[in-house]
Amino acid sequence: MHGQHLDTVRNMMWELSVDLLAIADQHGYFVELSPSWERTLGHSLAALTSRPYLTFVHPDDVEATTAAAAELQRPGQVTVGFACRYRCADDSYRWLDWNVHVTADGQFMYCIARDVTDFRRAQQQQDVEEQFRLAVEVEHLQRIQVHFDQRVGQIVAKVVVLPAERFELRVKLARRLSHTAIIGSRSLPL
Repeated sequence: MHGQHLDTVRNMMWELSVDLLAIADQHGYFVELSPSWERTLGHSLAALTSRPYLTFVHPDDVEATTAAAAELQRPGQVTVGFACRYRCADDSYRWLDWNVHVTADGQFMYCIARDVTDFRRAQQQQDVEEQFRLAVEVEHLQRIQVHFDQRVGQIVAKVVVLPAERFELRVKLARRLSHTAIIGSRSLPL
């Protein structure tokens, strides 16, 4: 009875999981998939098991996916956190983050994939917003630099027209302005 209870619990977890659970064989086919695959990608489970899994991988991700699968050829190997895009029934793509364990005999891979598409989109949006914020800040600093340079030019012009008897004052002021301009240009990006 205990073994039967564990089978019932396993089946319930398999059915209820939002993560995509799979068993794949050494020939590159899924042999068993949880219902979450159909809910996430829109393909029937029969369609997903009828072709090699690489046929569903985004063309730009096939090489990396093949390399990750090759790394798993040694029995007992584990891959954690490998990501690739899988084609949906509507021809869009979803990002899947994979954890894979190869059985000791090397015949099967036990896989858990998580749909991280929304997380990646949110991260990408944050990156775009951060780049925009930095661009605005750089533009502001460049305007400050231009204003600073103009003001230094005005002050230098006034120093140049000072009478000769105040030459010593002109030299001191020019040195100070030169030093200030050097410090200012180091602190502001161009």
